[in-house]
Amino acid sequence: MAATITKTGICNLALGWLRANLITNYDTDESVEAQLCRANYDRLREVVLEEKEWRFATKRAKLALSVDVPIFGYSHKFSIPADVIRILACSRDQNIGNTENDLEWEREGDFVMAYRETLYTKYTSNVEVVTQFSPGYVQALATRLAAEMAVPLTGSNTRHKELMEDYDAKVVTGSTKDGMQGKAKKRRAGRLETVRRRGGGGFDVVVE
Repeated sequence: MAATITKTGICNLALGWLRANLITNYDTDESVEAQLCRANYDRLREVVLEEKEWRFATKRAKLALSVDVPIFGYSHKFSIPADVIRILACSRDQNIGNTENDLEWEREGDFVMAYRETLYTKYTSNVEVVTQFSPGYVQALATRLAAEMAVPLTGSNTRHKELMEDYDAKVVTGSTKDGMQGKAKKRRAGRLETVRRRGGGGFDVVVE
């Protein structure tokens, strides 16, 4: 049976790597360590979610067409769900991620711009419930939290740098393992994706 994940546990994992005093309760502990955890936890939780495509935080939705029309460029504007951290993909139909098409889109604030009247999306949601986190994500979040608290708690910039390097590695490893659950149809790179890999410039346009 998997161990129960809590905010206190994640913070203590980070504090343990710093050899700092552990906290008894995330919400009520008034120690310096607990205050630093509360000051950084939610912001870093979102930062780590945005880093990679975490399967546990992935959702799909049909976007709502906005009554507003873009002043120029794209022909349609869509509102995105309130819990979006990062848009991963957009498609003209429900086969998102399983078909190849030349759909251009851009995110601008709380909206997605496109040339289609119907738009489906896959996105990273703002998961707050810690029991939904994957084990790899917990490790990455705790490491990022430790790196952020390294200087105020240890006074060591070297320790901060070491933890950031460890964090980068754990993000890659954790998101890879998190995503190895299921099988998706492979697709070839779209035209603009190929251009980007070859050093093409321009707007942040994604092609599915």
